[in-house]
Amino acid sequence: MFGKEFKKGEVVKNEQKDKFQGKYVWKKGTDNFTLILKKDTMKKDSDNPFELLIGTYDYTKQGKVVYLNTNNPIKHGNLAGGLEVLDERLTIYFKDGTTGANAKGYLAFNNDGKLIWKIAQHDDPGIRFIGHRKDLSVPTEMILEKIPN
Repeated sequence: MFGKEFKKGEVVKNEQKDKFQGKYVWKKGTDNFTLILKKDTMKKDSDNPFELLIGTYDYTKQGKVVYLNTNNPIKHGNLAGGLEVLDERLTIYFKDGTTGANAKGYLAFNNDGKLIWKIAQHDDPGIRFIGHRKDLSVPTEMILEKIPN
């Protein structure tokens, strides 16, 4: 991974994720979305823990609260960013806190240094849906500005 050998127990790091950490906001009329991204360490099926980004969000639509989670401990995150940043894009997996729908997408920076958020519904191929499919309650495309914490 990453062309480097890691010693047993050594944390696998990717500094490219560092630039994504922080607090971001998107506003459109009375709709507001706040995203907080922080690094965390996870250990899974190997001797080496690895860093990833965990995110929480708040969302209000037409001035009404849809979901509030940024004050919860980061372990209760709604978003996980993978190990690698490919082509300046961080692949993310998102769990809608309101509907429970799953999404996959990416985060990237545009030429103005703002964060591009792009997700699409993503179902686990091992799950067969019977009845109504859960929809996403958040915008699937946004440009967010970084703000001081």
